[in-house]
Amino acid sequence: MMVIMLAGQARVGKTTLADWLAEYLYHKGYYPVMLPFAGMLKDEVKAMGYTKESHPKEYRELCQKIGAGKRAEDPDYWVKKFKEKALQIKDEDVERLESNPKGWSEKVLLVDDCRYMNEVALGRELGALQIFISRGKRELEDQHGEWRKHESEDMANAIEAGDKNYEDVFHYRVVNEGTLNEYKTKVSELFDEWLIAAGEGDPLCSCEVCKSHRMDKDIDIEKVIDDLIHMIEEEMDKEDDTHQ
Repeated sequence: MMVIMLAGQARVGKTTLADWLAEYLYHKGYYPVMLPFAGMLKDEVKAMGYTKESHPKEYRELCQKIGAGKRAEDPDYWVKKFKEKALQIKDEDVERLESNPKGWSEKVLLVDDCRYMNEVALGRELGALQIFISRGKRELEDQHGEWRKHESEDMANAIEAGDKNYEDVFHYRVVNEGTLNEYKTKVSELFDEWLIAAGEGDPLCSCEVCKSHRMDKDIDIEKVIDDLIHMIEEEMDKEDDTHQ
C-alpha cells in the first residue's frame, strides 16, 4: 500500500488534485482510496445522526465542536483514528494479495487534507509522499476571511509566508497560480514521477537542481556551484583514501 498526502491552504486545489490522481492511478492499474483526516470526524458526527445534507448548520457546528474538543483532550486523537483506519486498509490489501494475487491491484491512499504537523509526522511513519500545494500569486476565494485564522490553517499559512521552519517538511511543492487547465497540465506531468517516489520510499536527491524541480522554483546557481564543489571534494577525499 502506498500513501500520498496533500497539504495547502483551504480552496487551493487539494481535492481537485486528489480526484485527478485517483483517475490516473485507476487507469494505471492501482486501487485508489480517498481517506481524508476529516473523514474520521465526519464518521463520528454521522453516527450521532447528523449529516451535511440533513442538518447543514448543526452539522458544521457539531464538527467544529467535536473536532476541537477531542484535540483539546488529546492532540493526536484524530491522528490515531486515522492511523487505525489506514492500517486496517493496509491489512485488507495484504489479504487481497494473498487470496487473489493475479487479480490484485495495490491500494493507494489519497489524503487531501493534511493540515497539522502531527499529521505530517504520521505520514512520514506510513512512508507517505507528501506534497504541498501553494497558491503562489493567486488570490484564493475569501482569502482574508476570519476563518482562515483557524488553527487548521496555521501550518499552510506559515509555509505560504515563507517560514523557514517548514522549509523541508514536504517532498514536493506545486504552485497553483494559473488556470485550472494549466494546473492540471503541470501536475499531470508529475504523476509518473510521484508514483515512483511514493513506491520506492528512498530518500530523494538533495542537490539544488533536483530540489528546485521538486519545490517548483528557479534554480539557485550559487547552490549548484556549491554542490559541484562538494562533489569534487568528496571524490578527491576518496582518491586520497585509496592511495593511503
